Amino acid sequence: MKKIRPVLSAIIMVLFCAACNGDCKTFSNDVPTELPPNLKNQLNGLLNNNKWVLANSIGDTQVFEAKTAYTDEIRITQWGKSTDCIEDYEGERLFSELTSDFSQFIRINTSTNNLLYVNCFDFSASWCLDGDFWCSVENDNIILKDSLVLDNKVYYNVFHKSDDIYYAFNTEIGLIGLIDTTDFNRTFKLVSYE
Repeated sequence: MKKIRPVLSAIIMVLFCAACNGDCKTFSNDVPTELPPNLKNQLNGLLNNNKWVLANSIGDTQVFEAKTAYTDEIRITQWGKSTDCIEDYEGERLFSELTSDFSQFIRINTSTNNLLYVNCFDFSASWCLDGDFWCSVENDNIILKDSLVLDNKVYYNVFHKSDDIYYAFNTEIGLIGLIDTTDFNRTFKLVSYE
């Protein structure tokens, strides 16, 4: 019986949605039709650059390459014959670490009327649409820095997860390092990008 329940639930949802008349007259939420300019600027390097080569102090490398362009869409959900519908913003770009075939991604989707949820590599955060910035209450795990020095090179507009091991990002470049604060030899720093 336990195996049948999920199947029955799925069939009921399909039948329920099939009864939709397709006429959305109102929307119970208001979502952006594209990325807000400030968020697009913050993520510019990840959305537009295509390849990042990182190396550690003993010569190991990691190569991340974009597998897809960033694409987004507005999804409309209608329940039954209701004319009130819900819109959701969804965007995604996929990456692969070439030496290990390890996948990463950036996903952005509607969280509530005033938030976009951003999930990027090891980093998740919320973007406040009403204030057009990272929502500090939601993001105690984010560190925003004016600058970060890696191999005597200064990177500005840096953001990363608050952790002992984290990916560091720069607004113009995208991925600039995989930092391990517990073992310097396992820290990978940007060598090149395109």
